[in-house]
Amino acid sequence: MNVKLLSISLFQIIAGLILGTTLLFIAFKLMSSWLKKSHKIKEHSVSTGILIGSVLFSVGYFITSIVEPLITTFRMLIKNYSNIFMVIGIGCLYMVGYFFLAFIFSFIVVVVSFFLFTLFTRDIDEITEIRNNNIGIAIIIAVVIVVMSIIVGNGFTLLTESIIPFPSLPSKIG
Repeated sequence: MNVKLLSISLFQIIAGLILGTTLLFIAFKLMSSWLKKSHKIKEHSVSTGILIGSVLFSVGYFITSIVEPLITTFRMLIKNYSNIFMVIGIGCLYMVGYFFLAFIFSFIVVVVSFFLFTLFTRDIDEITEIRNNNIGIAIIIAVVIVVMSIIVGNGFTLLTESIIPFPSLPSKIG
């Protein structure tokens, strides 16, 4: 059994649970606060729950996009450093960075998707409809947010893979 790999795996699981749950909670609070303060929308209506749920899905989806790049990053660090504490320390910095990037990117996708969709549907005031608990409109906006997250997800994965600390090759071989 590879104790080093086992230790790092357990660290990733525990840190992932803590960071993931924390980011989902922050996203929930930000959305609830924004809807309540900016648009006077009750945070406990079904339409609000659908909208906030789609945002949480988007954040979670982008977080899942960082799993493979994060695992690759830890593998590269294991190859480059023999000290497990060094691997976990540097890996933790990458992990926090990846999670932060996923969080920010998901909100960008949500905001841009919502803005573009409302721009295309000028005859519907989506915020007013959600305030009036129009579940149909909330579902449509939620689907737009979820689908846009799925469409953009692969590009985000490539973005995070570009950050992986691969060892550099010498400029001249031989």
